[in-house]
Amino acid sequence: MPEQKSVRQPNNDFNTKRKLMSLVVVFILFLAAFSFLFVNEQIWLVFFVVAPASVLVISIAYHLPQTSSAARTRTLQSKVITLENEVITLRKQIKTMEDNLLQTKESLAQTEKMASLGQLSAGVAHEINNPVGFMMSNMCTLKEYTYFLDQLCKHLLELMSGLTKQEKLKHEEVIEKIENTLKIEDLDFVLSDANALIDESLTGCTRIKGITNSLKGFVRESQDEQELLVNDLIEETLNIVWNQIKYSCTLEKHLNSQALVKLVPSSFNQVLLNIMVNASHAMEGLNGVLTVRTYDIEDSVQIEIADTGVGIEKRNLNKIFEPFFTTKPVGQGTGLGMSISYEIVTAAGGTITVSSEVGEGTCFKIRLPALKEI
Repeated sequence: MPEQKSVRQPNNDFNTKRKLMSLVVVFILFLAAFSFLFVNEQIWLVFFVVAPASVLVISIAYHLPQTSSAARTRTLQSKVITLENEVITLRKQIKTMEDNLLQTKESLAQTEKMASLGQLSAGVAHEINNPVGFMMSNMCTLKEYTYFLDQLCKHLLELMSGLTKQEKLKHEEVIEKIENTLKIEDLDFVLSDANALIDESLTGCTRIKGITNSLKGFVRESQDEQELLVNDLIEETLNIVWNQIKYSCTLEKHLNSQALVKLVPSSFNQVLLNIMVNASHAMEGLNGVLTVRTYDIEDSVQIEIADTGVGIEKRNLNKIFEPFFTTKPVGQGTGLGMSISYEIVTAAGGTITVSSEVGEGTCFKIRLPALKEI
């Protein structure tokens, strides 16, 4: 805002003072003339000198306040402009704070929602585990039964092949039914296929049980630190996230760490989940590769999660772990995931870094203090 110059306009008060000064000058000159003509020649000189001096003094006395007032006006205008700029700055800061508060409110609402869903999920996982448990038990028993049936059929065939002609004629009707059944169904195939079906069902039940156990691990309320293998946490996270990432990439695992770490499992699972889901989003439509590595470095465990996605621009790399920063469209991210991940890793005594190249992919590296090898 340009500084406005103040122009002092004459007013009625100024005109009145000017008239009064003119009258004073005229009156003094009149006294000087009167003294010269009727009183004393020397006295008029005094009035002749006093008159212009009086005008000068009165004029200075008048203009000094005017000059001081103009200076004060300019100073006040400068202060007003400064204050207006400060107000504009404060308004921008308030707007930023309001936006952050709104995002925080939305994030807290989402967190509360996820907490409720977590409790619900834990209950659902428990309810699923119960029927899965007896399904697995029944499948194992059924597999034992098929084995007995297999042995029984083999013994029956051996018995039939050892019958004499007279014995076959004696049991002709039963033997005929058995042979007709064997012609319709391939007994060897039926028994082997039954075993295969049971094995597949057991594998499916084991998968369900693993997912529900992983889900319970994610929503466990305990915030106590535990000693465990990082590889187990990675496998647990992959069980949960695999259904989402399998459509956008292939997975490569190189889990070579053998050291224990001490951390809060549910919190660290969230870190791994955030990184893997973001990697999946970065590789949508690219048929990329998600590579997960773990290995031991001296007294630390190194975790590397790399993708071959679109990458992150260099100007955004330093902002990745800042609260509310996100490159996703509005409504598709709170910008808190990586910020919270940074806090979780730091709280565990570790470090997390990121490197990326646009068009090549991104790699997150997490280093955690190791306890001991097992």
